[in-house]
Amino acid sequence: MSCRQGRGYIKAAVKPSSEQLPDKRDTHQFVVTFDIDAGPQYRIGQIGFKNNRGFSAEELRSMFKLACGDIFSLEKVSQGLAQVRRAYAQRGYVNFASVPDTNIDESRHVVSVTIDCDEGKQVC
Repeated sequence: MSCRQGRGYIKAAVKPSSEQLPDKRDTHQFVVTFDIDAGPQYRIGQIGFKNNRGFSAEELRSMFKLACGDIFSLEKVSQGLAQVRRAYAQRGYVNFASVPDTNIDESRHVVSVTIDCDEGKQVC
């Protein structure tokens, strides 16, 4: 993940180019240029859940350190998913898996996430 993407610029693009300078004493020097197009900055919209029975949507949502309108952070979404996985494991759902699905509203620059919870069987 690039540092720009971690700050809500999920469509940032970098185009590198290089040019060799005239040789002086076999030094082989180059000029490297990076053209960066950050694109728009995105914010987090709704974080929702489906197929969750072991926890309420409110309980799961509280495990994400992102409020609606915050700058979108893939790292914080990943940390929230890890927290959800740990919470399910503590309740005996050892085969829990989550599948996040993102919906990007290009006109408002908002990313909403719906997490499909595959709880598996609970073991004691």
